[in-house]
Amino acid sequence: MDYSQLEDTEITIRVGETLGWSPYFINGDGSVVFRDDRGRLKGRKNYCNNPADAWPIIVENKISISNGGAERWTANDVGIDNLYKDKNPLRAAMIVFLLTRAAHHA
Repeated sequence: MDYSQLEDTEITIRVGETLGWSPYFINGDGSVVFRDDRGRLKGRKNYCNNPADAWPIIVENKISISNGGAERWTANDVGIDNLYKDKNPLRAAMIVFLLTRAAHHA
């Protein structure tokens, strides 16, 4: 999948779905309200633009973020060797998360 073609909101939806949640409502600011499998609201998330939402995923999945120069950030998962560069470090990290999960389920 070419994640570079997706909007931040679409990345957020895919991250939420990977966590087992369903998108319930997309807000005007690009954040998404999710529900779990029992229909309970899981809150408003914006994984590509809110560090408070993204950081637990980054830490739990041991995703590294570094400045790649030329206004690009590099994110990678050391164990799987997925690497992605983007001007937004959180977006890069969330794409690495999705790539890593896809590799585990392939």
